[in-house]
Amino acid sequence: MQLLIGIQHIVLSHATSQVTLKFCRYKFYSDSATNISGYFWKWPYIDICFYGDNGTHLYDMDPSFSQVFVYDKKDIFPLTSRPFGALKLKVPRHTETVIKQNYDIDLCQTRQYDHRRQKSLHQRNVTTVSCSLLYRLFPFVFRDEGREVLKLDGSPVL
Repeated sequence: MQLLIGIQHIVLSHATSQVTLKFCRYKFYSDSATNISGYFWKWPYIDICFYGDNGTHLYDMDPSFSQVFVYDKKDIFPLTSRPFGALKLKVPRHTETVIKQNYDIDLCQTRQYDHRRQKSLHQRNVTTVSCSLLYRLFPFVFRDEGREVLKLDGSPVL
């Protein structure tokens, strides 16, 4: 299996100092993944975003997200590795802290965006429930004294 990185270009003009800032968002996907009609990348994929640095915090350089995704560098560095399928990928040092900044990890929600088809879904079809209601149906990662254990219905998944 070959892994590919596609580049989705986004060009911004910055009026001050006559600087033109160009950046892009990478799409990380396998060449054996499913094609998405009208797009060069495939599904499933991982978005790789670029972040600016103001000295103490990192922020998403995409203007649509620059006020939403802002993280204290102490929660990010040094990076650590975590499993993603058969891969080990670099992630923030305090992953749970970073995730909790933008998401309630005790609530599970149906998706609002169909990444497989690259389309927004109707808000009326979005459902939110306590994740505990799903513990018997799906595996969840539980943290206990610094250890993480994948469990399904209370039992560790091997």
